[in-house]
Amino acid sequence: MGDRGSARAPSTGYHVVQRGDTLYSIAWRYGRDWRDLAARNRIREPYVIKPGDRIRIHGVAARTGSAPTATASRPAPRSEPTPSRPAPASGPPPVPAADLDWTWPVEGEIVRGFAVGGSRPNQGLDIRARQGAALQATAAGEVVYAGSGLRGFGQLVIVKHDEHWLSAYAHNSPTLVREGQRVGRGEQLALLQGSGEHSRLVHFEIRRQGSPVDPVTILPRR
Repeated sequence: MGDRGSARAPSTGYHVVQRGDTLYSIAWRYGRDWRDLAARNRIREPYVIKPGDRIRIHGVAARTGSAPTATASRPAPRSEPTPSRPAPASGPPPVPAADLDWTWPVEGEIVRGFAVGGSRPNQGLDIRARQGAALQATAAGEVVYAGSGLRGFGQLVIVKHDEHWLSAYAHNSPTLVREGQRVGRGEQLALLQGSGEHSRLVHFEIRRQGSPVDPVTILPRR
């Protein structure tokens, strides 16, 4: 499996929205907090975007009279996520990971662990599971992305657990959930079927405010 690091922001400082993108998948791609992107681009709930919109990845927030912000709805038939309003910077501190009820996404062998920096960064865990195994939500939350638009991740599901914590499950097929769907802890998200290099190899990540966290430090001991 290839190296797992966040993509660099384009030289222009903007990401041009492609069909299937969501605010969450763009934030995930560049290692940013989705709330920061929403504020930076003046995108208000329900945070819908459309192909061709330019999303500023870094720099100052948009000013009055600048390029129009993303306000149109996402192409059908994709469901639109409906997250809560972003908390202001001066709001309450993040919910500790210990306050969420975590479980492992799948049974299997960790073949590559978390590694930040170095020549082969990996922002999560690569887990080899049995063919046909079910991937399950590691904690309760809302599906905010389900698709294959992020290069190198195959079929990807991203679950938002609260305003600060997200988890992602890559290289799964078929996907059993849709965007906007609420899922409980342990609920099935996808199955590991098919053939090829990643047919039984799951890439799993947990991020806090856009930054990767070693899942082993959060998930229960096995």
